[in-house]
Amino acid sequence: MTANNNDTLPIKSPRKSIKSPRKSPGKRKTPQPSPQTETTDLAKVCVSHDTSKATLPELLYGDDPSLQEYYLSRHRKAYFDHAFIEETKTIQESGKLDNRSTKTKQDLQHIVDVVTHWNTTAKYEKDGSLLPKELKEFREFKKNNKAGFKWRQYYNIEKILLPGDNEETIVIRRMEVKNKQKYVGRIIVSQEDSFDRIQEHHRMSGHLGAESTYNNCNLKYFNITQAMVRTFCKTCPTCLEKNPILPPHVGAQKVI
Repeated sequence: MTANNNDTLPIKSPRKSIKSPRKSPGKRKTPQPSPQTETTDLAKVCVSHDTSKATLPELLYGDDPSLQEYYLSRHRKAYFDHAFIEETKTIQESGKLDNRSTKTKQDLQHIVDVVTHWNTTAKYEKDGSLLPKELKEFREFKKNNKAGFKWRQYYNIEKILLPGDNEETIVIRRMEVKNKQKYVGRIIVSQEDSFDRIQEHHRMSGHLGAESTYNNCNLKYFNITQAMVRTFCKTCPTCLEKNPILPPHVGAQKVI
């Protein structure tokens, strides 16, 4: 018995699986750590160092050198980013060194060179031991450095040999007046050294705030201002942990 051609079932061809083309592996972008993840990572580090009772900023002055360097570098950078913006801008616009502002090491070294040369040569001029050529050069020097006349009255240059050092250290002190009498007063600090000097007294005060730190610094240093100490305390991790700076409250200030 033969089957009809119409009764035959159509044979389906097997489907070929179409594979999507693979993308060539490119360079993976390294995700930038957000502040939240950064804090979380630091928390893991602190737990691994068995400091469960201490908060993160308290490790700034702890025994772990890696964490200590980390917090110090962050604190130092935040301080210098905000401490001398206005003073630097004023000096650049005027082109003159203000006696009340905190100067850089380069500016203080210029003052030391001018005052030292002026005082030394003035002694020889008073004794009459200068040659005519040297006397002419000294007069030209005073004409080109007129600010040196005031600097001689404002600053006292000392050379101190500290214990363990082979070379003398130059210390600049401000000439101050008390009871109408002038005396050698407090130490002048450069911008680069201001962070370390404030930090020294801030630790001694036990992170008690800007007022206590400024009172301690003011006893020894002439040109560390309240604004510099406030900037230091605002960027101090331990102080921010104790007294965090909260964002302004949005909404009604009083209960309606």
